[in-house]
Amino acid sequence: MKFKGIAGGRHPSLKKGDAIQLSAEEKVIAMAKEQISENSPEGVRRIPISAEILGEVQTISGRRDIKKPEPTQYISTLVIKYRVLKLSTDRIMPAKKVKVKVHCKDCHNDIGVPDLQVVDFKELKEL
Repeated sequence: MKFKGIAGGRHPSLKKGDAIQLSAEEKVIAMAKEQISENSPEGVRRIPISAEILGEVQTISGRRDIKKPEPTQYISTLVIKYRVLKLSTDRIMPAKKVKVKVHCKDCHNDIGVPDLQVVDFKELKEL
């Protein structure tokens, strides 16, 4: 579940109880951090510290004129700073940086809550 929060009764555009969506930049950063952690090599865990977007987030809007509208997609290049946790010795190593490219799209999870799905994730190079 990736959303900012739940709208209260005084929100200017949403009904009480609706999910407040993340911005495109926040969505891309959240997916990049999640994928860096999930794609850790065996025996270590990458712990993301910070993320910086290089350039702008490219947004591809899906068609809205059909019965089941297509999801909106986001593409961006980021620099992720992370620390490596060695699981065997339980030691945290110094911070490293990696340049990644993320392509994700909006979706809904099993219970209908807004979520994100990764279309493509590439680690471009270590910095």
